[in-house]
Amino acid sequence: MPRKRCKMPSKVTIQNLPDEMLEKILLLLELEDRKSALCVCQRWSGLKPFDWSSVQLVVDFGRNAGKEADYHQTLLACNRRYKHLVFYFGYDFEKYDLFVDILSHFSRSVQSLKLMPNTFVPVRLKFFAKIAALCSNLKHLHIDACNFDYSRSGLEFAPMNNLEELYLENNLLSLIPNMQEITPNITRLHMQISYYSEESRNFLRHFSSRLLELEIWFLSEDYFLTVCTMHFPLLEKLNFYCVDLEVDYAESNGEMDPIYQFFQRLPGLKEVTLRCNMVDRVVRSLCQSCRNIEFLCLSMESFREPSFRAVCQLKHLKRLRIEDASISVPLELNCPPLKSLQVLSLYTTRIDDQAEFNQFLLYAFPSLAVLEMLHLSSRISQGRTFELHGNICSNMSSLQRLVLSEPAANIQLGPFLEFCASRGPRELRIKCWNVLDMFPLDEPRSIPVQTLILDAPLISPMVLQNLIKSMGELRRLELALADYCSPEVIRSLRARFPRCEVIARRRVQIEEPL
Repeated sequence: MPRKRCKMPSKVTIQNLPDEMLEKILLLLELEDRKSALCVCQRWSGLKPFDWSSVQLVVDFGRNAGKEADYHQTLLACNRRYKHLVFYFGYDFEKYDLFVDILSHFSRSVQSLKLMPNTFVPVRLKFFAKIAALCSNLKHLHIDACNFDYSRSGLEFAPMNNLEELYLENNLLSLIPNMQEITPNITRLHMQISYYSEESRNFLRHFSSRLLELEIWFLSEDYFLTVCTMHFPLLEKLNFYCVDLEVDYAESNGEMDPIYQFFQRLPGLKEVTLRCNMVDRVVRSLCQSCRNIEFLCLSMESFREPSFRAVCQLKHLKRLRIEDASISVPLELNCPPLKSLQVLSLYTTRIDDQAEFNQFLLYAFPSLAVLEMLHLSSRISQGRTFELHGNICSNMSSLQRLVLSEPAANIQLGPFLEFCASRGPRELRIKCWNVLDMFPLDEPRSIPVQTLILDAPLISPMVLQNLIKSMGELRRLELALADYCSPEVIRSLRARFPRCEVIARRRVQIEEPL
């Protein structure tokens, strides 16, 4: 008996694809494109890429003044279960009733809430009391620079027992002395600390034994030593944002260094950010006391040999970020190589000797997979051209991604190709003003780059083609939309380089979020 053939549809469209395949396609879209795709049909709106529990709802009272009726008509009738809400407002923020209505509508599902004023906006304290009463399921609360008033007579604040993370940049602690009773179970704390804020110190002391993550802005240089004597046995992530800390700590007279004592009480630290004018002694104390650090971010005036030697003792360190520092590496390579380090980020740094730095990089971090060079001010010449001194990528077989971000500078194509010619990385991310083809190479280079992500507003189509031509293994090209990214240019690139996937986006991701 002859087999019965399956009848194929007369015209195959994207609607014939199964949901699983559609979801994989739609997940590749940027958020703005997903919003457009959402409106195509009811079937698409129910797929996983449009899961509203992972989408952030932004309500902007400042830019959308006079649209209160629209908010009532749309948001208060919305059945989507948003979990993340952000509210922007300015000095005209007198719409508390509407805000409370919106918050009440999503109160059962909301888990994170951000209040983002344009400046230090006066906000009634009863507004915070409403938030505490409505948001029993809230896990993350971010209050950015709100200037709460002092009228708290008769107000009661319900405890937010599910709150895990609290971000404070305001005077709320001075207005509610029993704030720790309102947020009894927080494990991640972001706040300002200064010598005149006794409430902040008491709040920090109260939660010190249970915090897993701490982020502080130190607003006075003499408070750091006071904080060092506090007891934080269970932290896993610590962020210090110290402003104008310029004290060079002297050795203690026979007594334990308070900084060393402070870090000794933090053996479980895994992620550390120190943003202030730190010194080598503090870095050494940190690395000797906290051996399990996996991520370290240091902002220093000078990152010298003692700090590098201390960092190389952290056998579990995977990511290192150095900011705002003049970098001077050890002259003798007698410190043990750090085989665990995979990501090195240099942000607004100045490298004293490029050749010595390259040699140290190859020796000290043999497993380095990602190198980010972001806004390296010392490498910008007077003509605003990004200078590439030496071949950092040479013989670094482990390197998979190289990031160059100099938005206001130009890159010369010839030296850049020389820069990447020897064992170049598989992925390049470049952000610059223009790529200049002033000094073309005598012989064409073959750069083993497979993915190129480029944001260069003034690059010409001809230079872009020369750049692609030099990368014979290129399989994916992402371009930020600019004047050169017309549909005709994109079609021309796709036709000329058929083995390469060419994608034009509104914004390409150059730097990884910190």
